[in-house]
Amino acid sequence: MFSAIQTYLKDISTWLLLLKYLGLCLAAGSSIWGTVNQLTVAAQGGEKRLTSEGVVAISFTILGLLISLASEDLARRNSENTRKAQTLAETKRTNEIIIAGQPLTSLSLHWEFASMNAALSQAMKKGQEDIKENAESSQGGTPAVPFDVEEYSAALLPLISYVAGIGAKNGEVSNADQAEQGAQDSSFVVLVALDASPNAILSFGAIGSGVTWKSNSSARALSSGFLGFYGVREGNSTPRVTADLATMRDVGVSTYAIDWDLDPGTLASVIDRRNAAIPPTANLPKLLKVAIFHDIRVLPFEQHNFGVPHVDVWGKNELNHEKMSFEPNDFSNMILTMEVNNFSDMKYRYSLRSIYEVDLVDKFGDGIDSRCTMLEFEAT
Repeated sequence: MFSAIQTYLKDISTWLLLLKYLGLCLAAGSSIWGTVNQLTVAAQGGEKRLTSEGVVAISFTILGLLISLASEDLARRNSENTRKAQTLAETKRTNEIIIAGQPLTSLSLHWEFASMNAALSQAMKKGQEDIKENAESSQGGTPAVPFDVEEYSAALLPLISYVAGIGAKNGEVSNADQAEQGAQDSSFVVLVALDASPNAILSFGAIGSGVTWKSNSSARALSSGFLGFYGVREGNSTPRVTADLATMRDVGVSTYAIDWDLDPGTLASVIDRRNAAIPPTANLPKLLKVAIFHDIRVLPFEQHNFGVPHVDVWGKNELNHEKMSFEPNDFSNMILTMEVNNFSDMKYRYSLRSIYEVDLVDKFGDGIDSRCTMLEFEAT
Protein backbone atom coordinates (compact mmCIF):
# COMPACT_ATOMS: atom_id res chain seq x y z
CA MET A 1 0.00 0.00 0.00
CA PHE A 2 2.73 2.45 1.03
CA SER A 3 4.85 1.61 -2.01
CA ALA A 4 1.84 2.17 -4.28
CA ILE A 5 1.33 5.62 -2.76
CA GLN A 6 5.03 6.41 -3.23
CA THR A 7 4.85 5.40 -6.88
CA TYR A 8 1.73 7.51 -7.37
CA LEU A 9 3.38 10.59 -5.83
CA LYS A 10 6.49 10.21 -8.02
CA ASP A 11 4.39 10.70 -11.14
CA ILE A 12 4.59 14.33 -12.37
CA SER A 13 1.00 14.15 -13.63
CA THR A 14 -0.12 13.45 -10.06
CA TRP A 15 1.43 16.69 -8.82
CA LEU A 16 0.01 18.63 -11.74
CA LEU A 17 -3.47 17.36 -10.86
CA LEU A 18 -2.98 18.17 -7.16
CA LEU A 19 -1.78 21.69 -7.93
CA LYS A 20 -4.70 22.29 -10.27
CA TYR A 21 -7.28 21.32 -7.67
CA LEU A 22 -5.40 23.12 -4.91
CA GLY A 23 -5.62 26.36 -6.90
CA LEU A 24 -9.36 25.83 -7.45
CA CYS A 25 -9.90 25.07 -3.77
CA LEU A 26 -8.07 28.23 -2.73
CA ALA A 27 -10.13 30.33 -5.16
CA ALA A 28 -13.33 28.78 -3.83
CA GLY A 29 -12.16 29.20 -0.25
CA SER A 30 -11.40 32.88 -0.88
CA SER A 31 -14.88 33.43 -2.32
CA ILE A 32 -16.58 31.67 0.59
CA TRP A 33 -14.39 33.53 3.09
CA GLY A 34 -15.41 36.84 1.52
CA THR A 35 -19.08 35.91 1.67
CA VAL A 36 -19.17 35.09 5.38
CA ASN A 37 -16.74 37.77 6.55
CA GLN A 38 -16.51 41.56 6.33
CA LEU A 39 -13.51 42.29 4.18
CA THR A 40 -13.44 46.12 4.48
CA VAL A 41 -14.54 48.81 6.91
CA ALA A 42 -15.28 52.49 6.29
CA ALA A 43 -12.51 54.80 7.44
CA GLN A 44 -12.48 58.55 7.92
CA GLY A 45 -12.99 60.47 4.69
CA GLY A 46 -15.11 57.70 3.20
CA GLU A 47 -12.14 55.47 2.38
CA LYS A 48 -12.32 51.72 2.81
CA ARG A 49 -9.74 49.82 4.80
CA LEU A 50 -9.07 46.09 4.66
CA THR A 51 -9.91 44.06 7.67
CA SER A 52 -7.77 41.11 8.74
CA GLU A 53 -10.37 38.90 7.05
CA GLY A 54 -9.88 40.91 3.86
CA VAL A 55 -6.13 40.36 4.00
CA VAL A 56 -6.74 36.62 4.34
CA ALA A 57 -9.14 36.64 1.37
CA ILE A 58 -6.68 38.52 -0.86
CA SER A 59 -3.85 36.19 0.25
CA PHE A 60 -5.96 33.19 -0.71
CA THR A 61 -6.68 34.74 -4.11
CA ILE A 62 -3.03 35.60 -4.83
CA LEU A 63 -1.81 32.18 -3.63
CA GLY A 64 -4.42 30.42 -5.77
CA LEU A 65 -3.36 32.51 -8.79
CA LEU A 66 0.32 31.67 -8.26
CA ILE A 67 -0.45 27.99 -7.89
CA SER A 68 -2.56 28.05 -11.06
CA LEU A 69 0.23 29.78 -12.99
CA ALA A 70 2.81 27.30 -11.66
CA SER A 71 0.53 24.40 -12.55
CA GLU A 72 0.05 25.68 -16.09
CA ASP A 73 3.80 26.20 -16.54
CA LEU A 74 4.62 22.74 -15.24
CA ALA A 75 1.95 21.22 -17.47
CA ARG A 76 3.41 23.03 -20.49
CA ARG A 77 6.93 21.84 -19.68
CA ASN A 78 5.75 18.30 -19.06
CA SER A 79 3.91 18.29 -22.38
CA GLU A 80 7.01 19.60 -24.16
CA ASN A 81 9.24 16.96 -22.53
CA THR A 82 6.76 14.24 -23.44
CA ARG A 83 6.68 15.45 -27.02
CA LYS A 84 10.50 15.47 -27.19
CA ALA A 85 10.68 11.98 -25.68
CA GLN A 86 8.18 10.70 -28.24
CA THR A 87 10.14 12.33 -31.05
CA LEU A 88 13.39 10.76 -29.82
CA ALA A 89 11.72 7.38 -29.46
CA GLU A 90 10.29 7.61 -32.98
CA THR A 91 13.68 8.70 -34.34
CA LYS A 92 15.40 5.82 -32.57
CA ARG A 93 12.82 3.37 -33.86
CA THR A 94 13.23 4.73 -37.39
CA ASN A 95 17.01 4.40 -37.10
CA GLU A 96 16.61 0.83 -35.85
CA ILE A 97 14.45 -0.04 -38.85
CA ILE A 98 16.95 1.59 -41.23
CA ILE A 99 19.94 -0.09 -39.58
CA ALA A 100 18.19 -3.45 -39.39
CA GLY A 101 17.94 -3.52 -43.16
CA GLN A 102 21.59 -2.64 -43.69
CA PRO A 103 24.39 -5.17 -44.01
CA LEU A 104 26.86 -5.23 -41.15
CA THR A 105 29.95 -3.43 -42.47
CA SER A 106 31.85 -2.48 -39.31
CA LEU A 107 31.73 -3.20 -35.61
CA SER A 108 33.22 -1.78 -32.42
CA LEU A 109 33.17 -4.16 -29.46
CA HIS A 110 33.69 -3.20 -25.81
CA TRP A 111 33.51 -5.92 -23.14
CA GLU A 112 34.14 -4.93 -19.53
CA PHE A 113 33.74 -6.21 -15.99
CA ALA A 114 35.05 -5.65 -12.46
CA SER A 115 36.61 -8.21 -10.15
CA MET A 116 38.14 -8.46 -6.70
CA ASN A 117 39.94 -11.72 -7.52
CA ALA A 118 43.57 -11.43 -6.40
CA ALA A 119 44.84 -14.23 -8.66
CA LEU A 120 43.51 -12.50 -11.76
CA SER A 121 44.96 -9.18 -10.65
CA GLN A 122 48.38 -10.73 -10.14
CA ALA A 123 48.24 -12.55 -13.48
CA MET A 124 47.31 -9.34 -15.28
CA LYS A 125 50.02 -7.40 -13.45
CA LYS A 126 52.59 -9.96 -14.51
CA GLY A 127 51.25 -9.70 -18.06
CA GLN A 128 51.70 -5.93 -18.01
CA GLU A 129 55.29 -6.42 -16.84
CA ASP A 130 55.96 -8.96 -19.60
CA ILE A 131 54.48 -6.61 -22.23
CA LYS A 132 56.64 -3.75 -20.94
CA GLU A 133 59.77 -5.94 -20.88
CA ASN A 134 59.09 -7.09 -24.43
CA ALA A 135 58.65 -3.48 -25.59
CA GLU A 136 61.92 -2.48 -23.93
CA SER A 137 63.70 -5.33 -25.74
CA SER A 138 62.90 -3.67 -29.05
CA GLN A 139 65.86 -3.06 -31.33
CA GLY A 140 65.35 -0.89 -34.34
CA GLY A 141 61.62 -0.89 -33.64
CA THR A 142 61.41 -4.70 -33.68
CA PRO A 143 60.72 -6.41 -30.32
CA ALA A 144 61.70 -9.97 -29.41
CA VAL A 145 58.03 -10.94 -29.75
CA PRO A 146 55.62 -8.97 -31.98
CA PHE A 147 53.66 -6.50 -29.85
CA ASP A 148 50.22 -7.88 -30.68
CA VAL A 149 51.33 -11.50 -30.15
CA GLU A 150 52.79 -10.63 -26.75
CA GLU A 151 49.58 -8.84 -25.69
CA TYR A 152 47.55 -11.85 -26.76
CA SER A 153 49.56 -14.26 -24.62
CA ALA A 154 50.26 -11.96 -21.67
CA ALA A 155 46.92 -10.14 -21.32
CA LEU A 156 44.08 -11.53 -23.42
CA LEU A 157 44.71 -15.23 -22.68
CA PRO A 158 44.74 -14.90 -18.85
CA LEU A 159 41.64 -12.70 -18.93
CA ILE A 160 39.58 -15.04 -21.13
CA SER A 161 40.84 -18.07 -19.20
CA TYR A 162 39.59 -16.47 -15.99
CA VAL A 163 36.10 -15.85 -17.38
CA ALA A 164 35.93 -19.37 -18.84
CA GLY A 165 36.89 -20.94 -15.51
CA ILE A 166 34.25 -19.17 -13.40
CA GLY A 167 32.17 -21.69 -11.48
CA ALA A 168 34.50 -24.67 -11.96
CA LYS A 169 33.25 -27.88 -10.37
CA ASN A 170 34.93 -29.64 -7.48
CA GLY A 171 38.19 -31.23 -8.50
CA GLU A 172 38.58 -28.97 -11.51
CA VAL A 173 40.77 -25.94 -11.95
CA SER A 174 38.95 -22.91 -10.55
CA ASN A 175 38.85 -19.50 -12.15
CA ALA A 176 41.27 -18.28 -9.47
CA ASP A 177 43.91 -20.59 -10.95
CA GLN A 178 42.81 -20.38 -14.58
CA ALA A 179 44.36 -16.94 -15.04
CA GLU A 180 47.74 -18.16 -13.76
CA GLN A 181 47.66 -21.32 -15.83
CA GLY A 182 46.32 -19.59 -18.93
CA ALA A 183 49.75 -19.14 -20.44
CA GLN A 184 50.45 -22.86 -20.03
CA ASP A 185 47.33 -23.88 -21.95
CA SER A 186 47.77 -21.82 -25.09
CA SER A 187 44.37 -22.59 -26.60
CA PHE A 188 41.10 -20.73 -26.23
CA VAL A 189 38.38 -19.83 -28.69
CA VAL A 190 35.82 -17.06 -28.25
CA LEU A 191 32.74 -17.13 -30.49
CA VAL A 192 30.09 -14.40 -30.68
CA ALA A 193 26.78 -15.16 -32.41
CA LEU A 194 25.87 -11.99 -34.32
CA ASP A 195 22.32 -13.08 -35.15
CA ALA A 196 19.58 -15.12 -33.52
CA SER A 197 19.78 -18.03 -36.01
CA PRO A 198 22.74 -18.19 -35.39
CA ASN A 199 24.38 -17.96 -38.81
CA ALA A 200 27.16 -15.36 -38.57
CA ILE A 201 29.83 -16.18 -35.96
CA LEU A 202 32.59 -13.77 -34.99
CA SER A 203 35.69 -15.50 -33.61
CA PHE A 204 39.04 -14.81 -31.99
CA GLY A 205 41.50 -16.61 -29.75
CA ALA A 206 44.55 -18.83 -29.86
CA ILE A 207 44.83 -22.44 -31.02
CA GLY A 208 47.75 -24.61 -29.94
CA SER A 209 49.52 -27.10 -32.19
CA GLY A 210 48.01 -30.08 -30.33
CA VAL A 211 44.41 -29.13 -31.14
CA THR A 212 42.53 -31.09 -33.83
CA TRP A 213 39.25 -30.39 -35.63
CA LYS A 214 36.18 -32.60 -35.73
CA SER A 215 36.13 -32.32 -39.52
CA ASN A 216 39.12 -31.61 -41.74
CA SER A 217 37.18 -31.17 -44.97
CA SER A 218 37.52 -27.39 -45.22
CA ALA A 219 40.38 -25.77 -47.11
CA ARG A 220 39.51 -22.22 -46.01
CA ALA A 221 41.86 -20.00 -44.01
CA LEU A 222 41.28 -19.41 -40.31
CA SER A 223 39.71 -16.23 -38.92
CA SER A 224 42.19 -13.35 -38.58
CA GLY A 225 41.18 -13.16 -34.92
CA PHE A 226 43.64 -15.99 -34.22
CA LEU A 227 46.92 -14.18 -33.98
CA GLY A 228 50.15 -16.04 -34.63
CA PHE A 229 48.40 -18.96 -36.32
CA TYR A 230 49.77 -19.96 -39.71
CA GLY A 231 47.40 -19.47 -42.62
CA VAL A 232 44.91 -16.97 -41.18
CA ARG A 233 42.94 -14.46 -43.20
CA GLU A 234 44.22 -10.91 -43.36
CA GLY A 235 42.90 -8.37 -40.88
CA ASN A 236 43.83 -4.89 -39.73
CA SER A 237 43.16 -5.09 -35.98
CA THR A 238 43.14 -7.46 -33.03
CA PRO A 239 41.44 -7.36 -29.60
CA ARG A 240 43.26 -5.22 -27.06
CA VAL A 241 43.09 -5.42 -23.27
CA THR A 242 43.10 -2.66 -20.68
CA ALA A 243 43.32 -3.33 -16.96
CA ASP A 244 42.88 -0.81 -14.17
CA LEU A 245 44.32 -2.79 -11.28
CA ALA A 246 43.52 -2.15 -7.63
CA THR A 247 46.38 -0.51 -5.74
CA MET A 248 46.28 -3.01 -2.86
CA ARG A 249 47.57 -6.48 -3.70
CA ASP A 250 44.79 -8.53 -2.12
CA VAL A 251 42.06 -5.92 -1.59
CA GLY A 252 40.12 -3.67 -3.93
CA VAL A 253 38.22 -3.80 -7.18
CA SER A 254 40.05 -4.01 -10.50
CA THR A 255 38.36 -3.30 -13.82
CA TYR A 256 39.13 -5.06 -17.08
CA ALA A 257 38.08 -4.41 -20.66
CA ILE A 258 38.50 -5.94 -24.11
CA ASP A 259 38.13 -3.57 -27.07
CA TRP A 260 38.12 -4.40 -30.74
CA ASP A 261 37.44 -2.04 -33.64
CA LEU A 262 36.70 -3.98 -36.80
CA ASP A 263 36.75 -2.13 -40.12
CA PRO A 264 34.93 -3.67 -43.11
CA GLY A 265 37.96 -5.70 -44.18
CA THR A 266 38.73 -7.03 -40.73
CA LEU A 267 35.08 -7.77 -39.96
CA ALA A 268 34.77 -9.91 -43.07
CA SER A 269 37.93 -11.80 -42.12
CA VAL A 270 36.72 -12.79 -38.62
CA ILE A 271 33.18 -13.97 -39.45
CA ASP A 272 32.21 -17.50 -40.44
CA ARG A 273 28.74 -18.33 -41.74
CA ARG A 274 26.77 -21.55 -41.85
CA ASN A 275 24.99 -20.26 -44.96
CA ALA A 276 27.37 -18.06 -46.94
CA ALA A 277 24.47 -16.71 -49.02
CA ILE A 278 22.98 -14.92 -45.97
CA PRO A 279 25.04 -11.84 -45.05
CA PRO A 280 25.07 -10.57 -41.47
CA THR A 281 22.94 -7.50 -40.82
CA ALA A 282 23.32 -4.58 -38.42
CA ASN A 283 20.28 -5.84 -36.50
CA LEU A 284 21.98 -7.62 -33.60
CA PRO A 285 19.98 -10.08 -31.46
CA LYS A 286 18.26 -9.09 -28.21
CA LEU A 287 19.90 -12.09 -26.53
CA LEU A 288 23.58 -12.19 -27.40
CA LYS A 289 25.49 -15.44 -26.80
CA VAL A 290 29.25 -15.68 -26.31
CA ALA A 291 30.84 -19.15 -26.23
CA ILE A 292 34.33 -19.68 -24.80
CA PHE A 293 36.03 -22.98 -25.65
CA HIS A 294 38.87 -23.95 -23.31
CA ASP A 295 40.77 -27.05 -22.22
CA ILE A 296 40.67 -27.84 -25.92
CA ARG A 297 41.79 -31.07 -27.48
CA VAL A 298 39.21 -31.27 -30.26
CA LEU A 299 37.30 -28.37 -31.79
CA PRO A 300 33.79 -29.61 -32.76
CA PHE A 301 33.62 -27.63 -36.01
CA GLU A 302 34.40 -27.94 -39.64
CA GLN A 303 38.08 -27.05 -39.95
CA HIS A 304 38.61 -23.26 -39.80
CA ASN A 305 34.85 -22.65 -40.03
CA PHE A 306 33.13 -21.85 -36.75
CA GLY A 307 29.86 -21.35 -38.60
CA VAL A 308 29.49 -25.12 -39.05
CA PRO A 309 29.46 -26.88 -35.66
CA HIS A 310 29.27 -30.67 -35.26
CA VAL A 311 27.59 -30.36 -31.84
CA ASP A 312 24.67 -28.31 -30.53
CA VAL A 313 26.62 -25.30 -29.26
CA TRP A 314 23.90 -22.65 -29.48
CA GLY A 315 20.79 -24.72 -28.72
CA LYS A 316 18.16 -23.96 -26.08
CA ASN A 317 17.96 -27.50 -24.67
CA GLU A 318 18.56 -26.92 -20.97
CA LEU A 319 19.36 -30.61 -20.48
CA ASN A 320 22.67 -29.87 -22.19
CA HIS A 321 23.30 -26.86 -19.95
CA GLU A 322 24.87 -26.92 -16.51
CA LYS A 323 24.42 -23.64 -14.69
CA MET A 324 27.64 -22.24 -13.27
CA SER A 325 27.70 -20.49 -9.91
CA PHE A 326 30.24 -17.96 -8.80
CA GLU A 327 31.07 -15.75 -5.86
CA PRO A 328 30.17 -12.02 -5.88
CA ASN A 329 33.88 -11.20 -5.74
CA ASP A 330 34.58 -13.21 -8.91
CA PHE A 331 33.22 -10.43 -11.08
CA SER A 332 30.49 -7.82 -11.28
CA ASN A 333 28.94 -5.39 -13.76
CA MET A 334 29.83 -7.40 -16.85
CA ILE A 335 28.70 -5.29 -19.80
CA LEU A 336 29.10 -5.83 -23.53
CA THR A 337 28.63 -2.87 -25.89
CA MET A 338 28.59 -3.02 -29.68
CA GLU A 339 28.45 -0.12 -32.12
CA VAL A 340 27.46 -1.07 -35.66
CA ASN A 341 28.48 0.63 -38.91
CA ASN A 342 30.09 3.57 -37.05
CA PHE A 343 26.61 4.75 -36.09
CA SER A 344 27.06 6.09 -32.55
CA ASP A 345 23.30 6.49 -32.01
CA MET A 346 22.83 2.75 -32.47
CA LYS A 347 24.93 1.21 -29.73
CA TYR A 348 23.75 -2.16 -28.50
CA ARG A 349 24.32 -2.46 -24.76
CA TYR A 350 24.10 -5.87 -23.12
CA SER A 351 24.31 -6.97 -19.50
CA LEU A 352 25.19 -10.50 -18.40
CA ARG A 353 22.11 -12.64 -17.77
CA SER A 354 23.49 -16.13 -17.14
CA ILE A 355 26.54 -18.40 -17.41
CA TYR A 356 26.43 -22.13 -18.01
CA GLU A 357 28.57 -24.93 -19.35
CA VAL A 358 27.47 -26.64 -22.56
CA ASP A 359 27.66 -30.42 -22.69
CA LEU A 360 29.52 -31.07 -25.95
CA VAL A 361 28.06 -34.25 -27.46
CA ASP A 362 27.93 -35.05 -31.17
CA LYS A 363 24.97 -36.58 -33.01
CA PHE A 364 26.18 -40.10 -32.19
CA GLY A 365 26.19 -39.37 -28.46
CA ASP A 366 29.98 -39.22 -28.22
CA GLY A 367 31.52 -36.56 -26.00
CA ILE A 368 33.97 -33.97 -27.36
CA ASP A 369 37.28 -33.56 -25.56
CA SER A 370 36.88 -29.84 -24.93
CA ARG A 371 34.88 -27.57 -22.64
CA CYS A 372 32.56 -24.71 -23.50
CA THR A 373 31.43 -21.90 -21.20
CA MET A 374 28.41 -19.99 -22.52
CA LEU A 375 27.66 -16.42 -21.50
CA GLU A 376 24.24 -14.98 -22.31
CA PHE A 377 23.89 -11.21 -22.52
CA GLU A 378 20.53 -9.45 -22.58
CA ALA A 379 19.97 -6.13 -24.36
CA THR A 380 19.23 -3.26 -21.98
